[in-house]
Amino acid sequence: TIVMTGLPLRTWTGGELRRGAYIDAAAIVALRQRVARPLVLADSLAAGSLNTNDRLLLAHPHALPPEALVEVDRFVRAGGRAVILADGLSGWPTSFPLGDPRNPPITSLLTPLLDHWGLRLEAPAPGSTGAGNAQVNNLGWRLQLHSSGHFAELPRNCRGAARLPDQRYSMAFCRIGRGTAVVLADADMLFDPLWRPEPLWAAHLRRSDNIEWVADQLNHPLRPSNRGLRPTWR
Repeated sequence: TIVMTGLPLRTWTGGELRRGAYIDAAAIVALRQRVARPLVLADSLAAGSLNTNDRLLLAHPHALPPEALVEVDRFVRAGGRAVILADGLSGWPTSFPLGDPRNPPITSLLTPLLDHWGLRLEAPAPGSTGAGNAQVNNLGWRLQLHSSGHFAELPRNCRGAARLPDQRYSMAFCRIGRGTAVVLADADMLFDPLWRPEPLWAAHLRRSDNIEWVADQLNHPLRPSNRGLRPTWR
């Protein structure tokens, strides 16, 4: 499972870039425990680097070069499965001054890819109900989102899901060529306070199904969904 993200999900501890020189965020730790295949955090995608047996998670990445976007499109059309978190207005806390490239992107930089697939993502209007926290459901999964966008336009090969309180779709399941793209208009869902149980191993105390949902999408159809103990919602 290849992960590309612009979110601070890995912190370098200094020194040489080697195994053990970084600390993974709780979301990555939790996904490693739930995803059937090993997670690999990648900085780039070369042509032909993905095969249809891979799974791809694009979690609000920094701007990708055209050749990487072409590779994602080729991968999905050839039969691959991509799970994409594309946030129209990220509320993720920043650690560096405004404009520092180490901060997460304020808005999704995947517009060229989504446009190519016929998807039009819109951010919530400032001050609207969509600009805060929202709970949505997808086939029994309880998701906690923050400043979630919505899809203003869906092509015929896409199905909308997970309606926001204003009834607009926050999620799209798209059949593209022989593959599938699952696109959620929110990336803040990976932020610890929206899902993390205390302690981390006590999944039944989780605040939402955010991590379980992402893992289930990446595992599909590698293995049946296994939700384990149902949570005690806070």
